[in-house]
Amino acid sequence: MGLVDSLLNVLKDLIISGEKTQLSSKDIWWLMEKLIDSKNLSVNCPVAQLPLEILVAEWCEDIRHSGVPQSGAMSKLAASPLESSKKIDAIASLQHDDTFNLIESKWPEIVAATKSYNHSLMAVLKAGSPKGISGNVLTIGVLYKFHKDKLEEPKNRDTLEKVISDIIGTVIEVKFELLNKN
Repeated sequence: MGLVDSLLNVLKDLIISGEKTQLSSKDIWWLMEKLIDSKNLSVNCPVAQLPLEILVAEWCEDIRHSGVPQSGAMSKLAASPLESSKKIDAIASLQHDDTFNLIESKWPEIVAATKSYNHSLMAVLKAGSPKGISGNVLTIGVLYKFHKDKLEEPKNRDTLEKVISDIIGTVIEVKFELLNKN
């Protein structure tokens, strides 16, 4: 489950519970609609988190200029530019962690899915593993230079990026690094 889905579930639970919050139900529905829009836009966006970041930036800009976002009482959630900046950083960090955790959990499925494109690609990937993500660039660690060279071939890189993007629903680029054999 992605960050947007998690946020939508929290907002849905707030509506269902009727729990008193700083947000009116109108604000929650507005935010849910905007989150769904950003999720739909992220499917075809080269930087998957960009629509969500734009939503947050617009929301904060709305508050900064008018003191009140489009939907009303949501201004209480972003009291100062510094707070808003921290929230944007926290959202970005959560999304990167969420994406990396998803890739790690789906790694066996990703490796298996490459078999239909190229058997040797699958074999090389079995010896590799995801090591980190920065933006939408996934770093995959391998033990041997030969494996790194094979994976860096444009055909193999493109195939792997397509498979990962299809499985996790976010556009991902890959880079490779040699790991110490120790």
